[in-house]
Amino acid sequence: MIALATPQELAEYRKKNRFEVVCSSGLKVLIRKIPIDPMFRVIEKLQMDVPVGTSLEEAERIATEKLKSKEIQEHLPELIRIVVPAVTVNPRIIENPSGDKELAYDDVDFLDLIDIFFAAMEQTGLSKESAEARASFRKKYARQASSGNVTSTPPTP
Repeated sequence: MIALATPQELAEYRKKNRFEVVCSSGLKVLIRKIPIDPMFRVIEKLQMDVPVGTSLEEAERIATEKLKSKEIQEHLPELIRIVVPAVTVNPRIIENPSGDKELAYDDVDFLDLIDIFFAAMEQTGLSKESAEARASFRKKYARQASSGNVTSTPPTP
């Protein structure tokens, strides 16, 4: 007979796969790892060519190069729109909130969205590269914001 997971075991599993992010504004958000479908959408958007049978080390090298590339900055608004709603647990950050534990995507500061996105990417095992990319993009965004050349939220893909 196969033993099924108990509700307590499932709760423990979920808990170990949850991470708190403290955003630039002070907003605290509980996130989970990026689910498989949004991750494939990110990979597709960045056109990461990782052939079947590629070693883990080589796949990480390819992903690291993409994270350092200018392409991620060009696609960041779209990537954030894919990842943030998929990873936020509490509060959920979604397009059309309907409850107390949800925030409208457009009500969240763009720098906070960047923090959440890169924190989620760090959970994929690319923490150093994600941290470097986040710092780089935050500097670029701050310069654009100070010159008035940026909107408060990314466009809808």
